[in-house]
Amino acid sequence: MHVQDSRSLSNWVADEWSIKHESPQALLLKEFDVVWSKSHYDIKKDSLLDAARA
Repeated sequence: MHVQDSRSLSNWVADEWSIKHESPQALLLKEFDVVWSKSHYDIKKDSLLDAARA
């Protein structure tokens, strides 16, 4: 989502999953649970793919 256009949704995501909002940020959810969360320079394709395969 584009945070500047969806601030209320961004706030809901942060509250729902008890995560600190950062931008940029990537989250991977499985069955409504956050199983991977990274922000800024920690967002790496290989790390996300590994988490998705787990």
